[in-house]
Formats: sequence, structure tokens, C-alpha cells
Amino acid sequence: MKTFVISLERSQDRRASVQALLEREKVKFWFFNAIDIKTDDCNIALKYNAIKTLRVKGYRLTNAELGCFASHICLWEKCVELNEPIFILEDNIQLNDSLHRYIEYGEKNIEMLGVLKFGAIFDFKFLAIDKVLANRSLVKYNKGACGTSSYMITPLAAKNYLLKSEFFFEPVDNFMDKEWFTGQPLYTLNPSVISRNSSISTIGSRKDKSKQHFLGKLHAELYRINVRVRQLVFNMKFNKKVNSIRIGLNN
Repeated sequence: MKTFVISLERSQDRRASVQALLEREKVKFWFFNAIDIKTDDCNIALKYNAIKTLRVKGYRLTNAELGCFASHICLWEKCVELNEPIFILEDNIQLNDSLHRYIEYGEKNIEMLGVLKFGAIFDFKFLAIDKVLANRSLVKYNKGACGTSSYMITPLAAKNYLLKSEFFFEPVDNFMDKEWFTGQPLYTLNPSVISRNSSISTIGSRKDKSKQHFLGKLHAELYRINVRVRQLVFNMKFNKKVNSIRIGLNN
């Protein structure tokens, strides 16, 4: 499986660090030059609904967040073009365990899963699905646990994300977390095999918040309620078929 690391071309220190990390793990990879919308010819602004972001989130996405979303879109397109699963990493990662056993697990099961995250930012309640090793499990979080620093994806899932992100208003990890919208469950290794390191990301940081008036706060709260309800319904439907997923993973 091909591995791509999203990194700004100018971030040479960051590149040297992640290169050394992956070379120690003997993981072959290619750098993907992250999109910088200040300098790159990019049409991401045509897809971005800034008004909706402000209305339901109370802030605007930064240029860096837009560049991050654009970079992931480009790699989804690459996945479809290659017609094979790929492993996507961002350059601000740290390893919590050796990768090989988990890469092997992912390569074996990714076609069934669609998307497999190697970690998440938040450790919310989850449904355990499969025992990967003695100290790690495959889980599905009950709500979005955020993070796009490391995940495998199939061409079918990538094509679906491309269709669903034709117009967007959220950061890329929030978009992926909306399982009820994409129809794609997010399977995650827990505890995280890969985490974000403590350094500041050069791809993007949050948030460019703006003051919300009363109506804006009302819109935001109604949106949050809508998301919670839709995610709850998605989880209920998923739970009904989880046993068949477990059987498939163990065959």
C-alpha cells in the first residue's frame, strides 16, 4: 500500500523529522506537497461555504484549514486514480507503537472497512469491534473524535468523500466525522497508534473565531442538536449490523 505524507514543501525541518521516523519503521512513502491557498492555484474556495461556517460554527475557516482540506481532497483523487487503497499521513505525527503489525492489519481489512484511522484526538465513548493486539482494539466512536493525521482509505470511500465534499463548510476532520452525512463509518485503532506531536502544525491551526450575536448562537445550537440526533440514529443502525462486521474481520 502506498503511503503519502502531506507536508508543505517549505517545511524542511518537519519533513526531515517525519522522514527519519518512517525510515526507522522501514515504511516507504512519498511526500505530497500540501496546498497553500495563498500561493497555489487552487479552486477550494469555490467549494467552501463561508457563510454557513459562520452561521453554524461561529467562526471562519483559516486559509491553513482550507489548504488542509484541499490537500486531503487531492489525495482522495489520487486514491481513485490509482484504484487502490492508500495510507495518508500528516507531517506532525508521533508513533506510540511500531507500525508494521497495524499496517498489516489495515492492509488485510481495509476493503471491508473503507476508512481506518490509526488514532484520534479525543478519546470519547466507543463501540469495540475487534481485538487487534492484546493492548489495542478496532473501535467506532459514538461521536466524532477528530483528527486526520493518519488513516487508510479505499477508492470507493475516497470517491464517496469527493462526492460529499463538493461543497463544504467544516474542517476536513469534522467533515469525515459526520458519518450520518457521508454514510462511511470511521473505524479507529484505540489507543492511538499514531498521535499528533506537540509541535504547531504548519498545515493548519484553529480557529479564526468571530463574535456571534444571539441569532448566530441559536443557529449553532440548533445545528449541534441536529448533528447529535443524526449521529445517534446512525449509531443505532450501525449497531444492528456490527456482528456481521465482526464475523467478516475474523474470516
